Amino acid sequence: MCGASAFAQTATQPRILIIGDGLAGGLGAGLTRMAEEGEPITVDNRFDETSGFTRPEAFSWTATINGLTPDIAYTDAVILSGINDKREFRKGADRFVFGTPEWKTAFTAEIDLFLDALKAKNIKANWVSLPPMQNLTFDTEMQLLNIIYSERVAAKGGIYLDIRKAFLDEAGLYTDIGPDKDGNVRKLRSRDGITFFKNGNNLLASLVLEGMRSEVAPTLSPVAPTSPVAISPAPIAPTMPLPTAPIFAQEAPVGSTPGSSITVSASEIKIVVQPPSIEVKSVGLAAGSLGQFTPLKGTAAETLFSSGDVKPAPTGRFDDFSQAP
Repeated sequence: MCGASAFAQTATQPRILIIGDGLAGGLGAGLTRMAEEGEPITVDNRFDETSGFTRPEAFSWTATINGLTPDIAYTDAVILSGINDKREFRKGADRFVFGTPEWKTAFTAEIDLFLDALKAKNIKANWVSLPPMQNLTFDTEMQLLNIIYSERVAAKGGIYLDIRKAFLDEAGLYTDIGPDKDGNVRKLRSRDGITFFKNGNNLLASLVLEGMRSEVAPTLSPVAPTSPVAISPAPIAPTMPLPTAPIFAQEAPVGSTPGSSITVSASEIKIVVQPPSIEVKSVGLAAGSLGQFTPLKGTAAETLFSSGDVKPAPTGRFDDFSQAP
């Protein structure tokens, strides 16, 4: 934590402005419920579900803060933002791809403008870290934003509230269950792996309020990992067996055991069926190619895929519809 909190010092009831995207809206709802239950705070939930900091020409939180009238004196801003910022940053005619050095420079400058606007209004910045995300790639991208937030908030004298660990299990993996603010194990996150249920938002609000008061990163004992919930990166094995099945396009020799394998690399997926009957090969996966399918010459498969002709089913087989039921 860094900086002196207006929340901790003011003798008047803190007036909190909620800023950010849909996650901030849920957090604001949790803080509002705490206010209704007797917490000595006033909450103004100004979140915008689709907002972020990469489209200032479309929606600018800096302009919103600059436009605040002096008749409402906010003591604190609670900011939770980022799930809409995995996109290019537009600055005039320039376009910066997410994660590049140019993007980081432009994004950091926008965060600084926003924090300076809060400071000019004498509003304390309490920036809440993005929680863990179920999708590992998305989680890594959101952690990049957390690094920028923590650096800029420290530089500008605000408070950075790191709540990430409170929503991981003992193995450090994403989990959607855990103790709520009363210590009861509940479902906290929704199926999208991003947003929170009511219990999760209430817990998030209590952690944020604790951090604002103490200026110490809020923590919570992690729950034991649970296999249906915890997700860990699992590299695809280079070769894995497919279930044994009749071979399409060629009869297996008597006494042989059909088998198959899948070979996966960064550029292609190749399926080989033994005895050699068909080969399905997809190349250039990053470019989204459809792949190739090559049945053996002279087989029913070749006829099917070259001319669309299908031989009639043998008499009496379950798919022989020439016979009366």
